[in-house]
Amino acid sequence: MTASARPGHGRSHFQRPTLVLSRCLEIDSCRYNGLAISAPIVKRLQPFADLIPVCPELEIGLGVPRDPISLVRTAPSGEPRLVQLSTGRDLTRTMHEFCSRFLGALSPATDGFLLKSRSPSCGIHDAKVRSGAERGSAILGRAPGLFGAAVLAAFPELPVTHEGRMLNFRLREHWLTSVFTLARFRETVEACASSGRIGALVELHARLKLLLLAQGRVHLERLGKIAANPERRKAAGVLDDYGTALRAALARPSRSAANVDVLLHAMGHMKKMLSPGEKAFFLDSLEEYRQGRLPLSACCSMLRSWAVRFGNDYLLSQAYFEPYPRELLELTDSGLGLSRGRP
Repeated sequence: MTASARPGHGRSHFQRPTLVLSRCLEIDSCRYNGLAISAPIVKRLQPFADLIPVCPELEIGLGVPRDPISLVRTAPSGEPRLVQLSTGRDLTRTMHEFCSRFLGALSPATDGFLLKSRSPSCGIHDAKVRSGAERGSAILGRAPGLFGAAVLAAFPELPVTHEGRMLNFRLREHWLTSVFTLARFRETVEACASSGRIGALVELHARLKLLLLAQGRVHLERLGKIAANPERRKAAGVLDDYGTALRAALARPSRSAANVDVLLHAMGHMKKMLSPGEKAFFLDSLEEYRQGRLPLSACCSMLRSWAVRFGNDYLLSQAYFEPYPRELLELTDSGLGLSRGRP
């Protein structure tokens, strides 16, 4: 069993995800106005992840401070151009060339992206699109920035988010769960490559069962069939298929109804050892969670405490109960209404 699979109630080992992030998020004062953006999640991530900061605007030769750039669409059906409003300088081709070089050189070990929202370079869906290159030109709508669009096109299966979504507990937890799960999978791929066998993948799948069940039984069954490898295919092909299916399973946050099913399933492992009062209290707590009056963490904590009490190594090994380092949680994350998977 690998270090990240240690059963019991001690601290888990987590493989460090490799994450690309906008350099202006806590890292450097490189915005057009010479400032940095406060993003507390970046500070908390630094001890647990390998961060690759990038500022596309600096990389194409713009200084700090600099005159702002904007997306401009002059033809109704045309693609937005990247233009410096004060000079009319068209930076579209230069930015496309940088995106191609930078993204093409990224390691296959990249696990996710955290980009600056509303940026004409890094935005992933919400950069302003103007009708002309003049400062007072009308806002036609919103679109991805050129670098953000290139990321989404080059890495459609990876978790890509922006710092605004990190203020939403459900979205932040889903992104963190995804990038740390993909990092675990990379560690598993390396172990399988060393041995030439898929034993490490079978172990990983066993640890992910409840997490995948929360994402949908269809995903759990599909990934289970791949890991079982009934056709005895070579490890490389099995790992490729598992990786593709795993990324698809993590594409959406889990829903509250799915989490309730997972928690009931987990309680089933210990229901014969629980008193009638304990079971009744847990079921009442589940109903409160379902109605949005209790955080999921309260229900999970009950289950983990019982798993420790009864020595249930299966439940204690499940990534569902600790999908990423506890240090990445905020104190407010245990508050009411911050329930994983609430729609």
